[in-house]
Amino acid sequence: MLQSRFSPTQFLQRSQSLSLAALKDLKRRTNAPSRATTKDELRQDVGRHLTRIAALPRASTVAAIDIGATNLGLCVANRSEILLWGVFAVDSLAASYDPTRLATSLRTLLNGIEKSAGTESSDNLPSIHVAIERQQWRPTTCTAIPIVRCAAIENMLFGMASALNSMSNVASISAASVASHHGILESGSQKKSASVTYVKSLLGAGKRNQYSVTSALDPCLPRKLKIQNHVKLEFESQKKKDDMADAFMMATAYLDWIENCERELENYTDDMPDADIVKSKSAEPKKRKPKAVA
Repeated sequence: MLQSRFSPTQFLQRSQSLSLAALKDLKRRTNAPSRATTKDELRQDVGRHLTRIAALPRASTVAAIDIGATNLGLCVANRSEILLWGVFAVDSLAASYDPTRLATSLRTLLNGIEKSAGTESSDNLPSIHVAIERQQWRPTTCTAIPIVRCAAIENMLFGMASALNSMSNVASISAASVASHHGILESGSQKKSASVTYVKSLLGAGKRNQYSVTSALDPCLPRKLKIQNHVKLEFESQKKKDDMADAFMMATAYLDWIENCERELENYTDDMPDADIVKSKSAEPKKRKPKAVA
């Protein structure tokens, strides 16, 4: 695996020549978490993020989960096809809060993810990366039942997915970073409408059950995904299209980020020559060949 050859030392040495703008772009393309205020801090944060990704098994499947108080948007995709896409009810606000009942529903959902990824019939388990929408804690409304339940679902999913051997990574994903990646600038209810319109446009432009997803921030890296007709019809007939759209956008953004990380891992391996050595060799004057004696 290329990831196992990644050298944090090589990255820290060679990235010294990168400008602050280049480091910020690298942070965005890899979705590296950082609140750095200086170039050196940002370089350290990106290096830590790449080191963590290097230690993970290569993601064969991504399961993106958009969290709601009762319904979850789910999109499961590998690097070429949508495997499972829909809205799944896991609780009801009409019923009293029951953690045991909720945990059972979430375990059923995780079972469905494993089944769609093909883990039930294979001894060689695929590596599933789970991306969970990060919930924002709002102090002024923290006692509202939907807010509390969303937080409970987020925590349960993290704990349960992390305990499964097939799910090698569980990541908390900011909805804002996903929207920015796809060029969605609206907020609130307008963001929901814009996300649905965006995904509709992708499905409408597809031919022969295949369409191209081009990131607004990485237009040179279009992603082609296959989608079955019955999955496409599920989106068209679903009332909560915004949940499906958000899950789809999260899955494709995560795939872009993880593949960008893998490209960077190839650039900083132990078997690469040191930048200073390369520079010194290139600076050496070329030796002239002796002229032939007539």
